[in-house]
Amino acid sequence: MQLPIPPELSDQIIDHLDQDKLTLASCSLVSRSWHNRSRYRLFHSILIRESSRLEAFLAYLPSASIRTYVRNVTLGDPRKEVDFRKMSIGPTSLALLSELLPQLSNLFLLHMTWDSDEHINPPSQNCKSASSPCEYLDHLTLCGVMNAKGKPLATYEIVSVLRLFATIDRIQVASCQIAFDEPTEDTMVAEDAATLPEISTLWLAYSPANTRLLHLFRNSGLAKSLEAVDVHASQWSTVLALGALIREIGPNLTYLAVCYKIVAPNSGETVDEFRHALSVSSCSSLSRFHVSVLLRPGSPVVSLWQWDAMIALLQDVPAELITHIELSFIVENYPNPDDAVTQLTQFNWKRLERLLPRFRKLEGIVITRSEVETPSLVGNKIWTVAAQRLSSLTKKKIPLSGRHYIWKAEKSVSVN
Repeated sequence: MQLPIPPELSDQIIDHLDQDKLTLASCSLVSRSWHNRSRYRLFHSILIRESSRLEAFLAYLPSASIRTYVRNVTLGDPRKEVDFRKMSIGPTSLALLSELLPQLSNLFLLHMTWDSDEHINPPSQNCKSASSPCEYLDHLTLCGVMNAKGKPLATYEIVSVLRLFATIDRIQVASCQIAFDEPTEDTMVAEDAATLPEISTLWLAYSPANTRLLHLFRNSGLAKSLEAVDVHASQWSTVLALGALIREIGPNLTYLAVCYKIVAPNSGETVDEFRHALSVSSCSSLSRFHVSVLLRPGSPVVSLWQWDAMIALLQDVPAELITHIELSFIVENYPNPDDAVTQLTQFNWKRLERLLPRFRKLEGIVITRSEVETPSLVGNKIWTVAAQRLSSLTKKKIPLSGRHYIWKAEKSVSVN
């Protein structure tokens, strides 16, 4: 007599079939014990690229048994070079979607149109309104979202999305442009701030809209609950806006990541002005701190400036509670690894060595590399050299680890 496979083991086997939809469908028919796990993996993540498919999906959901299996929904196309008009969604259909998927935890709105005036009929009598949206949605991502006129979203349109979900805890924004059509929009948002969710994590990728988004969070009251902030800045105005936000909520932050990607330091962007603009000294509760350095061929002045800026931030940040530091090396357009290493060795590593004893509770240093139009060989070389330098500085008393971000389209894949 054959012994049955333990449920924990069969679950692990099924989990390894995550990308094989046909096999998962077959597994769901094997037995009752395999049914739920297979269907969970089969319907865990849903991608809908067009409005017509979304309408059909909403009509199907009320009587569907898969509703409790869905955790992640992507609306729109992850690819950047697409017609954003193929997917159009508004508050009514989005609220219905959240009501019909009670276990939904992650929602991605990518390269699509936001129609704030949308009106649709409920798909069934059982779903007349979105008065009881899903309780588990805590992560919202906006990427490349435009309004129905093909123009950048206004502040109130961003807020109208947030107000649909009282449980949102984390928000990511990338490649979105924000338009402030009225000078009083910030005031209007702030007056009705009681209906906004309490967001603890804000992640902003490189975007011209980051300055406006930071102002929105600060002026609307959305920032009061923030505990983790990760901002990629490509404009000096974004640095100033981030600094204003930090001065207001600094004592609440436990995680802060700053990546300032500049083409060249302008006359008004000295290292001293950079550290003064950010005011990280107010972040008295930080336990994790992430700073970045840009490596670009033919721009040693920029890289040295960024290294000095990183050192300045490490000097200013309160060190009492810091347990982890992440150092990012963003490698751009380097065909030859030797050139990148040469630039890396020009940094004053002794300054970093003198700073590390400040962090008495430091448990680890993470070395991150991001490659932009650069062969992985270059990134590997950068990581190796940086790890060797840090290992010699810390005398191997502090554990080192690495993380590799491969940037594709609008998202990054982390390879530990």
